Amino acid sequence: MIKIAQIGVANFGAYRRSQLRNTGRFNIVALCDRNPAALADAAAREKAQPYDDFELMLDHPDVEGVVISTGADSHAALAIAALRRGKHVFVEKPLCCSVDEVQALRTAAGESRRVVVVGHNHCPTHPIYRIAKSWANEGRLGTVVAYEENRSHSGGLEIQPGDWRGLSDRNPGGMLFQCGVKRRFGCWGWRRRASAPAARSVDQTNSSARAARASRCFTFAKDRTVP
Repeated sequence: MIKIAQIGVANFGAYRRSQLRNTGRFNIVALCDRNPAALADAAAREKAQPYDDFELMLDHPDVEGVVISTGADSHAALAIAALRRGKHVFVEKPLCCSVDEVQALRTAAGESRRVVVVGHNHCPTHPIYRIAKSWANEGRLGTVVAYEENRSHSGGLEIQPGDWRGLSDRNPGGMLFQCGVKRRFGCWGWRRRASAPAARSVDQTNSSARAARASRCFTFAKDRTVP
């Protein structure tokens, strides 16, 4: 199993650890957070060593990779520090807050010869996408000539003063920058001839506290080939 450390243990960080555990491929050996209560709770659950200093966590024996589940304004600095210590890096989206940060991270990755992976793209495993792909593979949809997805939630209305998501220098582009990157891989570019016109729509309603709502609409045309 790959020994990993994580910084940012609460909220989505907790979800990320659950996904890591589900793979059966990772051993979470060290955790770091600025919230003492959240850190203690996560460390007890994972039976991992808690740290309140990121640099000290990087010294933990045998750590091969680091998972960064903090706000985007700290992604570049943390990722570069981990790379310079010879660790592979998994960082949540969005990768960085500026082109300069991305370039610096790219340079550090090349110099360290370590891998940087951007996370939080769960689209391929989402039930809706699996249904759509299954229908396409079975030929039930004819030729897919267009794909449209609309997704909205109340996250942009819940930003508190001082939150990095509300600061233009730390979250350029606002909620489009923060959430839009999730949808990048939604369309698969299917190529298939249709024998008859067909149309399908799949709607999902999430009644969580954030009142998330998602819908996917698939549009098709008869006897057309996508170039």
